[in-house]
Amino acid sequence: MIRIGAPILLAVVLASANASATVPLSTDVSAHFSGSGNCAACHTGSGTVMVEDGVDISPATLWRSTMMANAARDPLWQAVVSAEVTEHPELQSVIENTCTTCHAPLGHAQAELDGALPYSMADLAASGLAQDGVSCTLCHQIRPDNLGDPESFTGGYEVGTAHEIFGPYAGPLTGPMVNQTGFTPVAAEHMGDSELCATCHTLFTPFVDHEGNVVGEFPEQAPYLEWQASSYAAQGVECQDCHMPRSAAPVDISTMPGWHTVTHEPYWEHGFVGGNAFMLGLLRDHADELGLSATPAQFDATIERTLVNLTRNSLALDVTADPTADGLDVTVRLTNLTGHKLPTGIPLRRLWLHLRAEDALGATVFESGAWQSDGTIVGRDAPYEPHHDLITDGGQVAIYEAIMGDVDHQQTYTLLHAGQLLKDNRLPPLGMTSAAAGYETIAVAGLALDDPDFNRDQGLEGSGADVVHYRLPAASRVVVEACYQSVVPEFVGYLAGFETPEIDAFQALYGDRDYAPVIMATAELALDATAAPDLPSARIALDHPWPNPCNPGTSLRYTLSADGHARLSVYDLLGHRVAALVDADQTAGEHRIDWQPRDLSSGVYVLRLEALGQVRTGKIMLVE
Repeated sequence: MIRIGAPILLAVVLASANASATVPLSTDVSAHFSGSGNCAACHTGSGTVMVEDGVDISPATLWRSTMMANAARDPLWQAVVSAEVTEHPELQSVIENTCTTCHAPLGHAQAELDGALPYSMADLAASGLAQDGVSCTLCHQIRPDNLGDPESFTGGYEVGTAHEIFGPYAGPLTGPMVNQTGFTPVAAEHMGDSELCATCHTLFTPFVDHEGNVVGEFPEQAPYLEWQASSYAAQGVECQDCHMPRSAAPVDISTMPGWHTVTHEPYWEHGFVGGNAFMLGLLRDHADELGLSATPAQFDATIERTLVNLTRNSLALDVTADPTADGLDVTVRLTNLTGHKLPTGIPLRRLWLHLRAEDALGATVFESGAWQSDGTIVGRDAPYEPHHDLITDGGQVAIYEAIMGDVDHQQTYTLLHAGQLLKDNRLPPLGMTSAAAGYETIAVAGLALDDPDFNRDQGLEGSGADVVHYRLPAASRVVVEACYQSVVPEFVGYLAGFETPEIDAFQALYGDRDYAPVIMATAELALDATAAPDLPSARIALDHPWPNPCNPGTSLRYTLSADGHARLSVYDLLGHRVAALVDADQTAGEHRIDWQPRDLSSGVYVLRLEALGQVRTGKIMLVE
């Protein structure tokens, strides 16, 4: 066994033996950084300040239960780093310095300013400031000088030494912050730009050959480059628009000084909503052991926002079926509603389809994509499932994922061995095509390249969707679920092959979880199994709004194949219904609603059509 450094899980202890105690936010300081606890003194909700509908929406409160706040204490990340170092101890300093750049940026950036790199996991374990994760005085001190340039990627953010805190609002009140913290607030537009997020979410890691020589770089994640190639970038929809939803009303962003009455609009909520509900649940249930500052209620609120994001804002699922002479043809269309690939981020996540067909008595006549109690997918091929356009057997499963390959084109879970993607059929964002600048970094890989329905609509690239065809026996009911895992069990099994304290600690926490996937979307069809082949099944369709983006109005069209009650609603990215456009009995056929939004701020909204026992969703962007 090789033990690398001092495991943070063991180095971080609670100051109190009380199991329900909440660890305070860090108040440590260094020459250029300050812990989030010092920021929270003025930027925590109180009374009517930074409180909306009785809920504290202040930065300190929303942020502390996010993956960003807990990035340095994330036990899975610690386990991954220890596994990489165990395989290549000669590259320990490279691995740990690279990984702490974005997971422990306050410690790493201070060491860089001090000329004390490389930064190690042992350094992190010894620093309460570094354990503050992706914290306030790091992000708000990033300068705009190199943003968007390749040098800014892989943690290449630039932090100055002038103690300037950048924010989005003009004319900031400088005195109180200077007097209390020594930082000077400065208005800066780049705080709302995707290029700020790109510094850590465009990550290239080195990979080695069989002799351990570094022979290249691998795009471990590149959602910013995916966004650049999408329609979202052209429309000016930034990362912050989706991951930092705006409040419904102007907000006073500070409780101090008590006499000031300045409010700001818009206010970007610091919930940093993503898709990793699994790890958030693990952090919540083991917060005391990990020394985390968020309460169970705060974690629950972040998990709820995450599930809303996954189930309402990320994916549209459309299912149709046509009887044939000897069975049933089912067509499933998945449309990516995000501005990057889905799933996104590190290539250890997956989305798949679970389809179950039943006869009139409820007996299963066909099933693809079921999962076992340990989270593994029934029928998944080893080492990985190929991409499918047509599924005719229950042993075939439509799985959307990125599979890393080494220099010999063999699957690997080790980032240091990953030099290519053997398969990447993650759903591209709307508008991404092979003609995009830098496409080779974000390219589709594997059999999806030959699928005429993958990211194509009538032969044209950029649909952001995939269509899967199923050939089934006759059935009376078909249910399709889009399933998501942010931590795949096969990768956890790979980690179990190493012996490090960090991996042992993670395995102990992982072992008591519910491994069922998040169901992102569900669609159901009720069918007449004895119907003639030319009898259409009940279905609904929601067309793309036009124009989109819109200002001031847009047309919404939807189609019902039968008479029925229909509801067409608009939701914001927090899951609040902001408009009820239709809630009435409707006749079969095409319907059109001309909508002119009123009292809604610019941003991205979700359309939701419910009718005939089915749901369809889409996105619309309002611009001023």
